[in-house]
Order: sequence, then C-alpha cells, then structure tokens
Amino acid sequence: MLMLPLLAHAAFAIPPMPHEFHGIVVIDRQYAPVGTLVEVWDTEGVRCGSFALREPGFYGSLSCRGDDLTTAVDEGPRPGETVRFIVEGVRVETASMLWESGGFGEVNLLLGPVDGLELIRKPARVSTDMSHQLNRLLLFSMLFALTSGLSAWLVLPRGGRHD
Repeated sequence: MLMLPLLAHAAFAIPPMPHEFHGIVVIDRQYAPVGTLVEVWDTEGVRCGSFALREPGFYGSLSCRGDDLTTAVDEGPRPGETVRFIVEGVRVETASMLWESGGFGEVNLLLGPVDGLELIRKPARVSTDMSHQLNRLLLFSMLFALTSGLSAWLVLPRGGRHD
C-alpha cells in the first residue's frame, strides 16, 4: 500500500515533446543532395535528432528530443538551451536557436558562399513522417490518459456508502 503513491508518481513522469525543425540546406550555392545528413546537438554534446534529406535542399520535420528532467541521463537540451546544427559533419553558424518542448521552427542551413543566392521556399506541408509522428503522439496521449485514470483509480478512495 505504501508503494502506490510512488507508482502513481512514476506513471506521470513523461518526457518532453520534441522541438521540430525544418528548412533549406544549401552547400556552396547548390541545394544539398538527397541523403545529406542534418543533425541537431545540445551544448553538452548530445545529439538530439537527425534527418537525411529525401529531396534536394529540404529537410524536416527533424525531431529534436529534449532532456527528461526526471532521469539522471542527459538525453538532449533543456528548455531555453541553445542547439547547434551540423550538416555532413560541418557545424553551421545559425542565429541562436533555443530549444523548447513542443516548439516548431524554420532554420535554413547555408554552407559556403551565399552572396547573390536566391532561395526557393517550399510551403509547409504535413509529410508522411509528420503524419506518423502525429499518430504516435495520439497513441501516446491515449496511453497516458489510460495510465493516469488507472493510477487515480488505484490511489484515490472510491465513493460509496460506508455503513
């Protein structure tokens, strides 16, 4: 009986939502080829996400998982921590990009000379990958609601008559 509150606490410990990134990748005035690897790292040197381009010059949705503050392991950035982008092993200088749980942002990654470069922007769209992520999120939410309800049912006193 004494362990029930600890089990209920463990059921509520959920990792933060990832920060989603998307954008354009240009290397030496050319759109990066299919297969180019884009990675996101936190300031402690933990890779929190990666994406291999599926079409020339465009990446995303790249999910950057954050640090689960309920564990001793560093799984990724904490809220407000700066993240850095690496393209094919080369760090790309970007404006300061801060990680936030559930965030969504565009970060264009430009390597080499960019003067006179005209970028083609693609409208945001829900890709097959994003659709799978949304389905996983829905499933996770349903499991969380079920676990929370079960935990509450086990821990909280039940109503009724006590004669």
